[in-house]
Amino acid sequence: MASIPDPVRRAVVLADVAAAAGVSSQTVSRVLNGERWVAEATRARVLEAAQRLNYRPNRAARTLATQRSRSLGVVGLDEALFTSVSPLISFERAARAAGYNLNVASVTDMDERSIGAAFDTLSELSVDGVLMAAPGEDVVEPLRRFSRRVPTVAVEVGPSAGVPTVGLDQRGAARSAVEHLLSLGHQRIGHVSGPLSRLESRERLEGWREALHAAGVCAPDPWPGDWSPESGYAAGLRYLQQCDIEARDVTAVFVACDRMALGFMRALHVRGVRIPDEVSVVGFDDVPDAAYFTPALTTVRQSFTEIGEACLDLLLARMADPDGPPEHRTVGTRLVVRESTAPRCR
Repeated sequence: MASIPDPVRRAVVLADVAAAAGVSSQTVSRVLNGERWVAEATRARVLEAAQRLNYRPNRAARTLATQRSRSLGVVGLDEALFTSVSPLISFERAARAAGYNLNVASVTDMDERSIGAAFDTLSELSVDGVLMAAPGEDVVEPLRRFSRRVPTVAVEVGPSAGVPTVGLDQRGAARSAVEHLLSLGHQRIGHVSGPLSRLESRERLEGWREALHAAGVCAPDPWPGDWSPESGYAAGLRYLQQCDIEARDVTAVFVACDRMALGFMRALHVRGVRIPDEVSVVGFDDVPDAAYFTPALTTVRQSFTEIGEACLDLLLARMADPDGPPEHRTVGTRLVVRESTAPRCR
């Protein structure tokens, strides 16, 4: 039996696995690359030897030989990449299952210089494809330019970016939330918006307006937010002040994300306003904590697992056909009714 190399002295190489399995290095390479034309007994012997020797492939050598690094890149805002409302975790899991590792380049600003620097970093790592996980129309022009370097897929940038995209039917999801409140008898339905520089914020705002218009109901002025609980709390205080001054009969509020809904509900709780007895509240995202808000939050559920898997699916297709027409995939949503909404009682 071939001796096992001392890992302190040197790393295990392909030839060591070949010697331990009693086959050629070419056979080991075919087995580890998943090629079909290898006898099953030989394949099993090679895999056993590789595992016993704790063999780790040399990625740099593999990249030179195959022109593929088996790695993917992600460009995203650092404040949003690792939150519960990011598709990154599911994308990474799906990529790993497909045999790819992940390199993340985070940015603090969505300007052309920052995005270009992120693509430069990923290009130096020879990634095979890139996921742009920083939504917004301001990334469209940089995407058109930098996606020429490497196959790219984007999340929530709209269909004009020239690359495959994955997104939600934001308007339809917002309409379903407002229609739920209308079905409970609410007529004056307010809205806490996300930052209007973001496409999904504007689409949710328009969905709210469309649902009210279709019901023949006037839309009040929305309260602006920035996705944070603090901005939701501030919107809640503005709502309370507006009701005190103008005696407006707003009995329900659609909030553009669950984190803002948490702040909004807190502001009402501090003032002793009961949810849903006096005001019904609907959020958006269905973060893992939403079921444990007080009261449990009625919200629009988007599947971040499905979004991440769709991103990988489109990216692999783009890598296989970089010059093909860009596909735009829409992921469905579902309204989850919990305790924060109830029929209008006044």
